[in-house]
Amino acid sequence: MPSDKKSNKKVSLREFIDKNYHLFTTIGVVAGLSALFTRLENAGYLAFLSFAMLILLNLELWMAFPKSEEASLILKAFEWIFQLFFIMVGVFVCSAYSNYILQPSILFLILLVLFAVIFIVFFEKFKLYKHVRKIAPEGKRYSPLIRGAVAFAIILIALILAMLVAEYIADLVKI
Repeated sequence: MPSDKKSNKKVSLREFIDKNYHLFTTIGVVAGLSALFTRLENAGYLAFLSFAMLILLNLELWMAFPKSEEASLILKAFEWIFQLFFIMVGVFVCSAYSNYILQPSILFLILLVLFAVIFIVFFEKFKLYKHVRKIAPEGKRYSPLIRGAVAFAIILIALILAMLVAEYIADLVKI
């Protein structure tokens, strides 16, 4: 019986912060640097790069949040508010440094990473790797070629989409 009570206990906000305080501290330091760089003259690239580091830290923190059914209501609310706050900071950085971000080469790289992440999540969610393994099972001579062709096709699609969308956005804002 005691194990049932323990398994039904939801993770509180205090427990989550106690467990991940190093990550919160690192996010605070990098966010502070981002704020500092936005105030410095000719430091737009530094502000943008520090925000890119914040994206990675935020992703790590987001993956650390417990599943919805394991989290307390306050922790769920904190997660949504934290993500909304992060999105708003992103909107601020993008609008403040649009002349850096909207350069076709940087925009292309941002979109390439975005599309790559979307494809990876899509591939994992629908377990498409199982279909590839059926087509190219382990131990067959042709398996590496087929798997390589599938990977190449995914990368090529991400590249083409990133290039087309970057070009479209650049035309919209007339860079």
